[in-house]
Amino acid sequence: MLGKWLFILMYTTLFASTEMVTLEEGLTNPERYIRYDASDYNIGMHAGIVLAILYGILATAVLGVLIISRLLGYRRKGFS
Repeated sequence: MLGKWLFILMYTTLFASTEMVTLEEGLTNPERYIRYDASDYNIGMHAGIVLAILYGILATAVLGVLIISRLLGYRRKGFS
């Protein structure tokens, strides 16, 4: 077990090719260093997506409980 961890430690320190740069150095050559989407963030679009997902999950949960309770024979008890 210890040999496995020593191998992983040696591999990551000796053989892994890593390169650390600062943000300023990365911006000088963005094709090489920047690997994420740097476009503007549209909060309205993301809020709309989140709300659609949220209400979709809520509707699925409520309809699932409703369908299962109807299949099991539970009925609503009225106010009498």
